[in-house]
Amino acid sequence: MNRRIRKITWVVVLVMGLVAAYRLVTVKPRPAKDYVKSPRPLNMAHQGGAGLAPSNTIVAFRNALKVGADGLELDVHATKDGEVVVTHDDTVDRTTDGTGAVKDFTLAELKKLDAGYRFSPDNGQTYPYRGQGITIPTLREVLAEFPDQRINIEIKQSEPPIESKVLEVIDEMGMRDMVLVVSFDDAVMKWFREMAGDIAAGATENEIRTFVIYLTLKTLPFYAPYANAGLKDLLHIPRSSDPRIKQVIEVTGYAFPSGHAQSRTVTWGYLAGRFRKGAMWAVAVVLPLLVALSRVYQGVQYPQDVVGGAMIGVLFILAFSWALSTIEERGIDIPLAMKLAAALLVPLALLALHATDDTATPMGTMLGMGMGIVLEGEFGGFDSGGVSWKRVVRFFVGIAVASGFWVGLKAIFPAGIIFRLIRYTIVGFWVAFFAPWLLVKTFLARRKGGIGGLCL
Repeated sequence: MNRRIRKITWVVVLVMGLVAAYRLVTVKPRPAKDYVKSPRPLNMAHQGGAGLAPSNTIVAFRNALKVGADGLELDVHATKDGEVVVTHDDTVDRTTDGTGAVKDFTLAELKKLDAGYRFSPDNGQTYPYRGQGITIPTLREVLAEFPDQRINIEIKQSEPPIESKVLEVIDEMGMRDMVLVVSFDDAVMKWFREMAGDIAAGATENEIRTFVIYLTLKTLPFYAPYANAGLKDLLHIPRSSDPRIKQVIEVTGYAFPSGHAQSRTVTWGYLAGRFRKGAMWAVAVVLPLLVALSRVYQGVQYPQDVVGGAMIGVLFILAFSWALSTIEERGIDIPLAMKLAAALLVPLALLALHATDDTATPMGTMLGMGMGIVLEGEFGGFDSGGVSWKRVVRFFVGIAVASGFWVGLKAIFPAGIIFRLIRYTIVGFWVAFFAPWLLVKTFLARRKGGIGGLCL
């Protein structure tokens, strides 16, 4: 088993080197908006801190800033006469002494309602804000009151559209650099990005889902060993015990589907599909075939084991390539923290579902490379080009250090899934982030503004 894992690992390492010139992630991140520039996470008061004061009111916003909020989050709808007002629900029932849909009121009618009527800090025992003259504010009033504060504007209303009215108010108050516009509606955010691309915009639920899928697909080769281990444990098909078959090497574990055949098919088939070169297609056919024949020759698997592994690998590539092609052209502006969370949680979740030594290896590699790819894309700028001698030096430096981490940590760490996960995470992170960063710092590689890369 250790020999099999070692071989798979070296194949992964070699693949990393081959794709150094054609990095898995080459999307240049969009320039950061002033709104999101901060040395630390921002504490935004949701609905103005609705647990402390009446939701989405001037009183709540003032109180939130008084207790230390870094900015304000609010929600907007439009009245019957076209005024953009700050309120969360599409009706006034939950927060005021009135009833009905916000869009059925004129602004004058809405201003007659008591926006502090329903708020109680003690579960209905007292209502300290009733009769205090608190009203539903307009967006214009809020922006005028807090011109120097970060304000997160969530557009709740989709029909009829109010995006143009929201933008009109933002421009009237000169607040483009101080607002973040978000919505659950894809059409709303698409309009806003097209009409006001300089304003910070949040991702919709569908866009976040798309990004997670995209990140998953871009790390396709690392899922093949995971899927193979899961199938073997599910099917429980043993290796040959026929005395007439002599095993050249000693192996353990189940036989079907062949992990060697499946992994080589996925890895080289994936690269051939990305490079689209005749020579690469030849390698993608010949190499998995030779590996499959060697497994049969060594007496460790039957022909049906390797054929099954190769066929599953082909189906794996076709399914993921189809899915990737449908979303690859979509522009997604995802915060760095969300990218890192996806890179961290996806492999950990998969490992939790099927925790074995065989799955810890690819999931650790994917975790380290996923985090590294995201960070290199944001802060790196590694250019895989350059003069030949530097490229050769980079390759051998990357290989040597990656091998050092792999061998050295294996000698230091005790056996176990957690330590195996950590070891491969470190190796993956070196390849995807630290090595490119170090080579740029030592002038063995050029910086190429914001382009992600892998280095061996």
